[in-house]
Amino acid sequence: MDVHEIVSFERLAGKHADVLRSVTASSKAATIFQTWEWTEAWWRHYGGGKQLRALCFTENGVSVGFSALFVASLPFPLRTVRFIGAGASDYLDLIAAPGSEDVVAEAFRAYQRDNLRRWDCIDLQDVTSVPRLCSNRVRQINRALRK
Repeated sequence: MDVHEIVSFERLAGKHADVLRSVTASSKAATIFQTWEWTEAWWRHYGGGKQLRALCFTENGVSVGFSALFVASLPFPLRTVRFIGAGASDYLDLIAAPGSEDVVAEAFRAYQRDNLRRWDCIDLQDVTSVPRLCSNRVRQINRALRK
């Protein structure tokens, strides 16, 4: 599993919007808050001053997952990773093609672990409490990273 980090919104919009649409459309667990249209609208309205850290997960050259993240340091002096949509959305989560949920969640956990020095806090809020897609894995990741 390869993890590609996207730090430019223009690159995300130009090269990865269709990937996000495709993976979201293939997932029965995805919500409107994980669509490209929601991600784009949220970023254009709330993305100012934030650093994009979207992740595209590929296996054998095929995109099988996506995580729309950002790093913000205000209003706190901590570099905090959150899902795009945090605070204004519900049911945020990783997005994975059917059958790839566990490998995408594991790759996400490994990415977060391997990059811990790049931020101070990981706040994956607004994750649904109903088991969806990778929600249980995200909660496990949050608990493991707090240790």
